[in-house]
Amino acid sequence: MDIQSQVNPHPERERSAEHLIISGGGGAFLHPTHIPSSNLTSNGGTYEHKQCYPPAHISRRYAVLNVFGFRRINWRFDAIGGIGYFAMVFSMFPRCSVGSIYAAATYWEAAAQFCQELVHLLRDMVTTSYVSLLCSIGMLVGMIGFADCTTLPKRCAMGMAVSFTHCIAAFTILLVYECLLEVASVRGSLGREGEHTLYLFFSSTLPDFSAIRQYDIFGLASLYGDFMRLCMAIFDVPEVVALHRNKICASGFDSLGRMELWTYYASLFPYFWVLATPVVSFVFGTYLYLSLNMFGCHYNEAFSSLRIASYKNFLRLHFDKEGRLEIFAFGVDKMPRRWCRDPKRSGGNGSRASLERNLPSFKWTRPSYWKRLVTKVDNMLRMDFENPSLDAKFNTTDRSNVHLIDRVLVRKPASAAT
Repeated sequence: MDIQSQVNPHPERERSAEHLIISGGGGAFLHPTHIPSSNLTSNGGTYEHKQCYPPAHISRRYAVLNVFGFRRINWRFDAIGGIGYFAMVFSMFPRCSVGSIYAAATYWEAAAQFCQELVHLLRDMVTTSYVSLLCSIGMLVGMIGFADCTTLPKRCAMGMAVSFTHCIAAFTILLVYECLLEVASVRGSLGREGEHTLYLFFSSTLPDFSAIRQYDIFGLASLYGDFMRLCMAIFDVPEVVALHRNKICASGFDSLGRMELWTYYASLFPYFWVLATPVVSFVFGTYLYLSLNMFGCHYNEAFSSLRIASYKNFLRLHFDKEGRLEIFAFGVDKMPRRWCRDPKRSGGNGSRASLERNLPSFKWTRPSYWKRLVTKVDNMLRMDFENPSLDAKFNTTDRSNVHLIDRVLVRKPASAAT
């Protein structure tokens, strides 16, 4: 909610101030209040910004949640981000040349080799890949269309910057993943014992049950063996990935059959998805935060992703006996999430009802059927972003009460009074 007063273009004339009150605090989520400028032009007049609810510093602190809390609030975004990142690097698997990073003598040399391999990845994506290049172009077009800019050049510049950042992040995750596999393969932890390693170890520790096979009329023993082989193959996915990767690096993709190739990519996806989802959420949340606070755009997307249900506000208008208009702005800092029936309702069967039964409902002291149910624990567990040092996060004060934000008095014009 914003309260603004009109700037008098003719100060030599006596004129009462005109107020522009923008109250939209009953929506699904909170919108930022630190983005509007200090002056606003509307209906041919210029209005000076006087007050807003919540204050601008509170709105600015809530915007930081996009950086650190975007994934926690929008956990379904993991499906889009993880699949999108995997599609961008699909054609780049495997990177057999990451062994130079592991073989580097110093950390600085390893970092230089890592950056060089990252540049080679970008070059190979443009020159040799198909799926990765197509997905990168699709992301570029999508980011340009999503950018909240007024002109096409700005939209293209912002879309290109964000798309390039996502590409760098996805390829960095790919290199980290490949480096882990390379280290495990070189040290002999993976890729040496072949497929179904866990099942073979499990079978070698069991006694020989071949003597009772003649009593297995329904063939359950073979089904049990196949089932255990399948279950242990799921937990033996890193060994399968390392084994197929070593084959590809040694003899190329022709050394794998079609089913082995699909098994290789299917085994890659879960581990890459776990690494990619936190990064893609962090990159996208940071993009929303910077767009909002530095460029003043994406104010709708940046706060709709936070889904802040608090800071509701509403107006009440009242004419006094002198004909003046009083405008009261009320606000609720924290919206309650639980409700219960009010046993002391004025229109019920309690003692209060007998005293107020003959009064009109607008004079009842407790007219509602329901009352909020807010405990001290509920208030204590709420993070208080109004305090810069966050010292009030254990504050048990009930902040779901309606309180007065501001009061505006509009006097009757002199011509109307006469």
